[in-house]
Amino acid sequence: RGFRIVDLLRIHVVGAEMSVLQTVIPRLRSGQIRALAVAIFGFTYQNARRQDSVAIARLLLEAGMTIDYEGLRGRDAMERLAHNVAKGTSTLVAWHGSYYLNTAGEGRSNETMVEVE
Repeated sequence: RGFRIVDLLRIHVVGAEMSVLQTVIPRLRSGQIRALAVAIFGFTYQNARRQDSVAIARLLLEAGMTIDYEGLRGRDAMERLAHNVAKGTSTLVAWHGSYYLNTAGEGRSNETMVEVE
C-alpha cells in the first residue's frame, strides 16, 4: 500500500512464498514490482516439502518476468529447480524488462541501483 513502484521485493516466508506471490500477481504483471528475490529451500531444509519452486518459477515467467537461478535463466532455471539438489537456502531472482538483477545482487535500470545482501 502506498507504493507505486517496488525496486526489489525479497520473499522468505518459510514455505509460504507461493501464497505471497499470488497476492501480488497484478503488481508483478504491471511491472510495479521491478525485481524479486525468492528464497528457495534445498532438499535438506525442513520446509522444502512445503514449497513448489517450479510452480513459483512458472508463475513469475507467466507474469512476464525473466528468472535466474544459479546462473541459469528461463526454462533452464526451471529445470534446475525441478532437480533441486541444493543444501540449505538459495535464491531465485526475477525481474522485468529493462530492469536487471543478477544473482550477484547487482541491479540496474535507468535510474536505480539495488544491492542484495
